[in-house]
Amino acid sequence: WGGGTFFVVWTRSQICEPFDCSPYEIRGRRVGGGGEVIDPAPFPISMGDRVHGLAPLIGWDGGAFLVAWSETVEDVGTIEALRFSPDGMPLDTAPFPLATPAGIAPARDLGWNGETFLLAWEAWTGSGYEISARRITPEGRILDDAPIPVVTRHEEEGPITVRSDGEDFLLLWTDDRTGGKDLYGRVILADGTPAADFPLAATDHFERTPTAAWNGRDFLLLWIDAWDLEANLYARTFSP
Repeated sequence: WGGGTFFVVWTRSQICEPFDCSPYEIRGRRVGGGGEVIDPAPFPISMGDRVHGLAPLIGWDGGAFLVAWSETVEDVGTIEALRFSPDGMPLDTAPFPLATPAGIAPARDLGWNGETFLLAWEAWTGSGYEISARRITPEGRILDDAPIPVVTRHEEEGPITVRSDGEDFLLLWTDDRTGGKDLYGRVILADGTPAADFPLAATDHFERTPTAAWNGRDFLLLWIDAWDLEANLYARTFSP
């Protein structure tokens, strides 16, 4: 939501037969506050005969939308982005790359702290997964020459959550460094400096699928705790 409209993005495949889908496209459409569809037809964001665009994310910086997605061309994975004005017009002549690792996993998230975006993503390295991050200005400029290391190696592929308290960023993920599935967090300062990571829920259960919300004073963290064929929803507060 931004500029008086909702901006909806999704993945679409025109033809999908068993084990053989046509290239996936990223499309968008705007919806008014009353639920009315503004655009007469969806508009393309990423498409092409050799392009697979997946799992789009969207953020609002107070003046424009930033849309980011995973793109694969001939087995080479990148994360691309485009900026859009509230009237649905692209502000960039072509998508610009935010990350160019091979083997990008679908897990990633996008946060906004009032001045910059922070994109965090997970990538397969050949021996495990690593989580990295990068800051982007409202003008589409990447502030970090190299990705910010969040987790250098772990085995767990899963959701990443990025939230902000209006200044710094909080990242959440499921980590297996102790042999189980534990919830870990890390603060990335506004200048891109990563603080030390820390456990938020570490038991002999499986803690997965974290999410969080900021109320102006504390974060409220939620996650799924699974054990012995049962799954429960747990929560706790966290003060940065």
